[in-house]
Amino acid sequence: MRVFKVFIVTLQAEIRNSMSELRNKILITASSLMDKYGISSVTMDDIAKECHISKRTLYEKIPDKRTLVWNCILHNREKTQSEAKVLAKESTSILDALLQIYRHMRKNLTEASSLFFKDMNRLYPELGKQCREMHRQQAQSLGKFLQKGIQEGMFSSNIDLSLAAEVFIAQSSIIMKEMGASNDIDTVGKMIDTAFIIFLRGVATQKGIEIIDDFFKENNI
Repeated sequence: MRVFKVFIVTLQAEIRNSMSELRNKILITASSLMDKYGISSVTMDDIAKECHISKRTLYEKIPDKRTLVWNCILHNREKTQSEAKVLAKESTSILDALLQIYRHMRKNLTEASSLFFKDMNRLYPELGKQCREMHRQQAQSLGKFLQKGIQEGMFSSNIDLSLAAEVFIAQSSIIMKEMGASNDIDTVGKMIDTAFIIFLRGVATQKGIEIIDDFFKENNI
């Protein structure tokens, strides 16, 4: 009897893991397609076919496209945060961590389409509002992160770092939204690079600026 119970518990765990893996596969696939072609051009049928599952199975996991879009955003945010934590642990300073995280995020940007953000704000304006709230939270976290760099002599203590971070996040969001119509990722990337350089040099000390300039020179940014 006990062996049977252990078998049932193990089977249930395997089913949960399988379901979780399928859901992750759906979100990764959907994100990839919508980044490339935009939200409006990708159908639920397209996603089901790409995942090699039935449309019914897809709807069992994700009830509608709006929910799918939002879950893709959350999934990507969690992935980015996890990657950022790893990079931060491997970095030698707060400034080094910030630069390494930006380089990683910049690489991901080249794989994404600004059409996604344009479509999201047009089709699901309420999700756009939720994203803006998330951006405010990100700005607060970034501001607190920068505060730690003051003790390292990298950032100025005379500047409101949280406010500066909020301005940068807001600028980046506007760039992604406004450039969506052209789908020109190179231009979007250069604009965000410029916004980041202006932001970072604006809050850095002379010591920090030298490190920042060397980093951008070495990485051809």
